[in-house]
Amino acid sequence: MVLLWLVAASPFADAQVQYQENISYYPLRAANWQELLEAVRQRPGQGNQAWAQTAWNASYRLGFASSPGQCRLASMEVTFSVTINLPQWLDPPPALLERWQAFSSHVKDHEYSHRQYAVDMVKALKRRLLALPPGPDCDSLKATYRRIKDELEAERDAKDRALDERDRLWQLAEQRQYRP
Repeated sequence: MVLLWLVAASPFADAQVQYQENISYYPLRAANWQELLEAVRQRPGQGNQAWAQTAWNASYRLGFASSPGQCRLASMEVTFSVTINLPQWLDPPPALLERWQAFSSHVKDHEYSHRQYAVDMVKALKRRLLALPPGPDCDSLKATYRRIKDELEAERDAKDRALDERDRLWQLAEQRQYRP
């Protein structure tokens, strides 16, 4: 497996967001498209038939400042990491190389869309939290944080599901083209 660590290309122009992106490639060996499909299905430890996966993790450290009768968000630090696992067909047949490159590019774009939805969610959370007016106390401000975070995570999850469904249908159509 090939693993790349990317730190320089952070989508955040913000020193308070620590960003790390990892891209790994898992090898596939197959003589034709049908064998390629079977190789993806038989990958050890995956538990699904997805061509690729994107996993992300965000942790937030909030600093609150309180005075009698009010509490405000004083600071927010985010640690955000994304890991994308993509297929790499080793030695594809020349007759399928162009098709594989187009298919592989589509899969990569799909995973980068998942990544972008998570990035957008973190940016929106940070923007909305920093715009909050002071609350009557820190507990109410923390409850507002949790509500906004849950709302944005639900929106991101809905986008992820819609993308997966749209591309599931695309992949089914693509795979039918190469049935013997």
